[in-house]
This record gives sequence, C-alpha cells and structure tokens, in this order.
Amino acid sequence: MTFYYLHFNESTTPNHFPFWHYGAIGKANHDHEQALEHIGFKRIDAFTYDWPSEPDNVLDARLDGIFAGLKINDVVIVTWPIRPTRANSWLQKLFDRIKAFGAKLVFWIDDVETWRHESKLPAGLTPANAGPYMDTEALGIEAHFIAQADGLILHSPQMRERLAAQLALAGKQMPSAVSYIGPGGNLASVYQPTRQNGQGLDYSGSLHKAQFLLELPNTIKVHVFGDVPPDFPEAKRQVVDFKGWMDPEAVVHSLTGSFGLDWAADSYPQVDSVLGEYERYNTPSKFAQYLAADEPVIVWDQSALAPFVTANHLGFAIPDLTALPAIIQDTTDSEYAAIVANVQGIGPLIRSGFYFQQAALDVIRQVLDKWHAYDQLPQ
Repeated sequence: MTFYYLHFNESTTPNHFPFWHYGAIGKANHDHEQALEHIGFKRIDAFTYDWPSEPDNVLDARLDGIFAGLKINDVVIVTWPIRPTRANSWLQKLFDRIKAFGAKLVFWIDDVETWRHESKLPAGLTPANAGPYMDTEALGIEAHFIAQADGLILHSPQMRERLAAQLALAGKQMPSAVSYIGPGGNLASVYQPTRQNGQGLDYSGSLHKAQFLLELPNTIKVHVFGDVPPDFPEAKRQVVDFKGWMDPEAVVHSLTGSFGLDWAADSYPQVDSVLGEYERYNTPSKFAQYLAADEPVIVWDQSALAPFVTANHLGFAIPDLTALPAIIQDTTDSEYAAIVANVQGIGPLIRSGFYFQQAALDVIRQVLDKWHAYDQLPQ
C-alpha cells in the first residue's frame, strides 16, 4: 500500500504555492504537505481550472490520469474544503474515482465553512424536523461529502462532537476513523535567544479581525504582525507596534513579545463573535506559530486548545481580556522561565509537524487495521 496527499494548484508560475499570500492558509497547507512527505507520503498533483461545461468523457480521462497509480488499500488524504470551490458534480466524480481504485479516502478538515458564519447548531433540531435547515446548500454539501470519507483528521474532539451532530441531522453517519491534530504545526528552524519576561504581547493577524486590541490598557505593549489599517488612531501607535505584513515564513522568526495572544472577538473584553466561538472547535494557525517560536501563549479558556495549554503549562487560559494586565504585571521572572522551559519542550514537535504526522498515521491505522489485534494482547 502507498499513502498519498492530493495537491491542487491553479497557477503555472514556477515556485508558486496556492494561497501563500492569503492569510495563513498557504503556509499551513504547505507545512501539512511537507510533514506528510517527511514520513513517506507521495504527492498527487491536480490542476484546477474553470470549465463548467467540461464533457464527462474529458473529465473522466483527466481523473483517470491523475489517479492512475492508485491501488487497493492505498490512502489519499484530501484537504477539505477544496479551494477554489469546485462544482459538486466535479467533486463527486473526484471522490468516486479514488474509491473506484479500492483506495481509502481521508479528509483533513481544515475548515468547516458554515461554522464560520453560525456559532452553533440551532436548538431543538432533530433529524425529523431539520430538513429545511439542513437542505441549505452549504450545509448539505458538507454533510453529503464529509460522510463519504473513510476517515477524518480533525482539529479537536469538540469538532468531532459538533460535526457528528450535524451529520446526524442530515441522516448521515460520522466516519468511525477519526484523529486530531491538537496544537497543529508550523515547520521552521528557529535560532533565537531564550525569551524574556516583560516584552509585551505578540498578535499575528490583521487588526480588522482584532479591533479589541485598541481597547487594551495602554500599559500593555502589543506587537501586531499584519496590515496597518488606514484609519488607525494616532494615539494608539505608542502601544500598538505594527510590524506590517510579512511573508508567512518570516513571522515565526520575528516574534519579539513574551506571550503570543490567540484571540478572536469583535469587541473588548469578551469573546462575542462567530469567529471567536469557532475557536471552541478549531486550532488557529497563529497558535502553532507562537509555539514554533518558543513563545508562551494566552488563549480563551473555552477554546479547544485551552486544555492543552493548561495541562502542559504553556501559558494562560483566560475567560476574558480583563485578565491580561495581571498576567503581564504579576508573572514573575522565575514563573515565566518555568513556562518558557515547558514551551521549549513542545516547540520541536510543532516545528517538525509531529502532531499532524501523528494524526495522519493514527487515522490510517484506524482505516486499515480493522482488527486491532494488538489491543487483545495480554497486559
């Protein structure tokens, strides 16, 4: 058997990687692919194009060429959602062709797009009355395709719980083979002095998604790695240090703060936005970015990553941003040094892609090893 990942490209430009300059998507996808290659996965290339009226025989021939090397019990990991968005019939043919060879289809669920617009499933829905809700195009597409996978790589157990409930409303079952990336990864080689206390916060991302930073007390210095909004108030420039946009590979080498802030909200101090609620389920790329730089983190205590932070003593999980001043002012140098030492133990795993590699191998074990004979060995 052979393990593969499917790579889509939409450009003929040399050394191009899709979505490299679109937030963190390009770098995250690149790192996942590289992590898989490092443990023996092979790449299957597919070129995306816009041809709505493509004849079936032409598309069939193209898919046969893409997947000609597949054999029974091979495994193909496909990132969901597939960007750019393709016609549903095109996607169905793609997945059908993988299975026609007897190969196993695994989705790495990078995003559940509908959750970025709706914080939770409406109360009171059951499979009997959920038809009008689940028949909406986006929800129906997610349920239809995700249920076809032989296995799923997810961000967290919380994501599994909600996804299973969503599929059940559509009358579909969750694949039984599921694994989790946990903190994720950010492939990098970092050579920096040990971090010191009292250097303020780092925030990786554009301010248009983080207006709450403008409401932080002026005693907290914030370094923002993202675009500077044109209407940024002059009075805040002394405490908000804009680094501007950087190549995604450069950010991890440029973080200068004592803590990386992983937060999403529309206002200060509570998590009050759909994207903030989304962090109950997903692993933001900035989280791995901070840990890759051996930087302690501060997260929302209801996020999927809060248990990981607290169990490994990697920083702080807080209920709202009013807790920040005390953390910044009261954390002693010795307390901070102990946190940094814990982060330095996790950092190499983040920088090598270990957690994604582990998730990929774990889901493959579940998909292919139906008997789990080793579970029956005497203890």
